[in-house]
This record gives sequence, C-alpha cells and structure tokens, in this order.
Amino acid sequence: IERQGHLKAFCYVAALCFLCSDVVSRKHLEEVSAKDLFSRLSEKGLLENNTFIKELLRTIHREDLIIRLEADRGNLEETDARRVLSNFRIMLYKIYDDMTVDGLESMKLLLMSKLGKRHLDHCKTALDVFAEMEKKELISDTHVDELYDVLLKLDVKLAKTVKHYTMRYEGRFHTQVHTDLNLKFRFCTLYKGPWITTTVCVCSVFPFLQFKRGHSPKWQNSHPSCTSLEREVYQINNRPVGLCVIINNENFLDGSQRRGTDKDARNLAEVFSWLGFRVLMCKDLTKDQMDQALTCVASLHGDAFICSILSHGKKGVVLGADRNPLSIKEITRKFRGCDQSVLTSKPKVFLIQACQGGKIQCGVQLNDMETDDDTSPLTIPEEADVLVAMATVEDHAALRHIFDGSWFVQSLCEQLKERCPRGEDIVSILHYVNDDVAHRETSSLAKQMPEVRFTLRKKLVLPPQHS
Repeated sequence: IERQGHLKAFCYVAALCFLCSDVVSRKHLEEVSAKDLFSRLSEKGLLENNTFIKELLRTIHREDLIIRLEADRGNLEETDARRVLSNFRIMLYKIYDDMTVDGLESMKLLLMSKLGKRHLDHCKTALDVFAEMEKKELISDTHVDELYDVLLKLDVKLAKTVKHYTMRYEGRFHTQVHTDLNLKFRFCTLYKGPWITTTVCVCSVFPFLQFKRGHSPKWQNSHPSCTSLEREVYQINNRPVGLCVIINNENFLDGSQRRGTDKDARNLAEVFSWLGFRVLMCKDLTKDQMDQALTCVASLHGDAFICSILSHGKKGVVLGADRNPLSIKEITRKFRGCDQSVLTSKPKVFLIQACQGGKIQCGVQLNDMETDDDTSPLTIPEEADVLVAMATVEDHAALRHIFDGSWFVQSLCEQLKERCPRGEDIVSILHYVNDDVAHRETSSLAKQMPEVRFTLRKKLVLPPQHS
C-alpha cells in the first residue's frame, strides 16, 4: 500500500483506519502508517482472519492485494468467527467513494451549524466528516436520518445508499418481531431422504415426526434376561431411529454469508438419513427461532437424538442469523434427564460447527513435551447421556472451505460412512475425526483441533438402516 505514492498511500491508509475504527480504538489510529495499522490489527488477532482482511481490501477496491494474499496464504479457507467489519462502515465508505469534491464542500456547508467551522476545516474527506458526525452523535449504526436528509439535498443516488442500508436495518427488527410473536419457522424442511415432507413450520411437523416405538428400553434394561451387551450399548429399536435436527445458518441479517455450509448440511443429512434418522433441516434461524425449535423437538420420542448446528460462534455460544448468541449449555439443558422428558436415558448428540474464539491454531513438532500449566480441566455437562462434539477447542477458530465445506463436518461424515457399518461406537469414531482434523492444515499452516465432551453411560452404535 505504501508503495503507491505518498498521496495515494495516505488515502488508502485513512480509509482502512476508518473501516477499522469499530475494532481498533480511534486513539490508536491517529497518524498511523499502513505498517502501524496492520500491527494494531495483529494485536487484536485480526491479521490472521483471512475473511476480515479480504473484506477490508475488497471495500477499498484493492483486489490486486487480495490476489497476492491468496497466493501467499491460500484462498479457500474461512472461519466461523464473528464478522467484524460492519455494514454501517461499508455504507459510509461507499458514500465517500462516490462523492465528488463539490459534493464534499456542499455537505460541509450543510453541516456547518451542527459541527462548527473549526472542526470542518480539518476535514479533508467525507470520511473525516462522518467521523466528526459520529463524535457529535449525529449518526450511528442505528441512526442515519441526519445523514440521509443532508445527502438528499446533494445527490439522490448517495441518499439511496443510506436508504438501502436503512431498509435492511429496519427489516431486521421486523423479522425479529414477527418471529417472536408467531413462533414461525418458515425455513424448516425435512430432508428428502427415506422420509419426505414439504416446507413446514417446526410446530406443524409434529404428526409427521411421531415414531413407531419398539420395545421399551426401560423394560429391556430391567428385564431379568437382559444381556450384557444390552447393558453396555444403547438400544436402538425404533424405525426411524429418532430425529436429526440440522440448523444451517448460511445467510445472516447483516448481509454476510457462511460459504460452503450447504455442503456440510447436505452431507450430514445424507449420512444420518442413511443411519435411520428422520432429518429436519432448518435454514437461517435467528437466536430465538433456534431456541424455540429446539424446545419443540425436545418433547419428541425416539431412541436417539442428533442436533447439528452450523453457524458462526464465540466462546460457549452459537450465533443465530441475527448474530444474537445462544448458549450451548442452554441448548443441552433442554434435554436433561431431571426434566423426565421422553428422551431421558436416551443418547443425545450435539455436533457444533462454529468458532469458539478468533485465535488460529498453529502446529507443533511431535516431541516429548511437559508443561507446568495448572489450568483446570474442561468440565462436562452434569446431565447423563449427552455428547457434545465441537469443531474446535475454546478460544479458537473453526475452518471452513468455501466449496468443500468444513474440515470437522466433512471428516465426521467420512468416518461415519466408513465405520458405522463395522459396528464402531460414536465416541470411537469421533477419536478418528479428531486425529484426521488434527493432521490437516491450510497453506498458511493454520491447524484445528476438535473437542468432544460426553456423559454417555453406554456405547452408542448406529448401524445403517438403508442401502
């Protein structure tokens, strides 16, 4: 960037500083060079986030640098960490990019009474004006009326940019209110496998999701002739076995996408349908929709329950399509045995493909190593018969290929297809998944380590039900 000539470099750096002002303190962005700026981003752990860096460069029209970045790092891995470049700031940059010199001077005149001549004299670009407007609290990501009114007097095209942003923002609240009041889940469909239905609300699938119950597991466990194998392995008698819910969040209300996630969802649906589960696919659910959907399905019968959530995430939570967090502990609590639900004593498996932080894991040599780390071991849920398999350990990112899907889900599907016909149990299979993912790395040597926590009392063996 700094090789572009002094003036061009100054403009690019100023633009990048403006775009990064939500993630780096403005105080640390004053009079910085490109090198200083990227040092600040490195301190925040954002320099390793390919998605964020590409978005920055794409916004300032430096696709040439993206090509160089992809050549150095590889271009196809993304993470499920939270997106940090806001649509608000991208919208302001677009206005700056499209504004003429005369338009800038006219805007400064219109804002003279509210910002003051002294402050405006120091504003060399529209980005400087926007920064002053933010300081005076004239604009924010939820309040752009003042900016819209000013631009409407200057350039209708620029005003439309604000209007489009406002419509998207208002639509977010409209959707939220609608779903909270009606508890509708219009994005849910049953996977077109052995058991088929059309697009439905979660609550309306109840009749279709009722299972023909086999012999009662409780009766079998207490019967005198119960074999040793039956005591060691969860009994699978129902056809279908139970419900597999896949929550696949690809499109977020802020306009961002999780590319490659549909490949994960499709492969999971195919594998668990093959293993005898009725598969319910839920697309782009908000936090409240996820919460209500899982509450609904917690009351359904079955010999086993599978829940796979494919979304963005942070430590201990997954994000809805509205980017509001839902605690993973809250999710598993809905199925706890102390509530005497129909799934009490039945195995409940949760597969989470989401980041648990923003750190990128690095590889280490396989030597005999010791550590004096006294960190307490990770706890597992108190409730019995639960397994939670995370794509990554706490504080770290989960990697996803934009065409081939995520490392964790793709490895899981491959291992299930290979090992379930052999009669291997789910915990053993997840050990193979851990090993497989641990041996993968990106072109920039980024690594990933899945994590499994469980309180299963028996082995869970899932033999294929369909050829």
